[in-house]
Amino acid sequence: SKEKKSSSSGSGDITLAIVNDTTDQKIYAAYLVEDERDFDEDDPDEDDLLDGDKLNKGNYVIVEDMADADEYDLILYYDDPDDDEDAYDYVSVDLSDADEYATIYVSDFSSKEWDVDVYTDDDDKVIIGVYNDSDATMSSTKIYEYDSSETDYLGSKITDLSSISDGSYDYFELDTDDYDRIVVKWSGDSDDVDNVDDLVAFGLITIDSRGNATLEDMDDLT
Repeated sequence: SKEKKSSSSGSGDITLAIVNDTTDQKIYAAYLVEDERDFDEDDPDEDDLLDGDKLNKGNYVIVEDMADADEYDLILYYDDPDDDEDAYDYVSVDLSDADEYATIYVSDFSSKEWDVDVYTDDDDKVIIGVYNDSDATMSSTKIYEYDSSETDYLGSKITDLSSISDGSYDYFELDTDDYDRIVVKWSGDSDDVDNVDDLVAFGLITIDSRGNATLEDMDDLT
């Protein structure tokens, strides 16, 4: 399970998903603080959101009841904090629009700086992960609008995903206000996914060995 227990220093009702979609950078630790200037890297008052684990590229973690609807500084370590106490960068994240859920999407890392976007349950746009559990590589993976007037139900292409190896994830952004049903197509196979407009902040599509696509909402993943 990707679920983590509620942090003892959590102060609110907002559940966070942290998605590491960087090219090759692990996240060694993550702290949500009111002000980075007050962060004590030698003895943090806050709990590590990763609970001591590393968040490898392509993976995600969910932390329940972690925050209030407020603005924070998110400290992300790009190296082991036990080896280099200065091995982190911080970014401001605005959770003030969130009611119960938010996703922190880390999409890039360069020159010891993170590129981060925030999605909340107040937004129409969400991050969706595609997990390959098919026992084979999913090549030429694409997401299409569902169109019942077409013979194979493929409408306009929404996005291209990379070739997804078995046991791996890929992610894309979707405006759920525009779609209630989509189609995942890969390696000559496809399946449609319904009720995507019900997602809040983060969702997961799992492709199994029979070619079935199963959708889980962030609420189902905790």
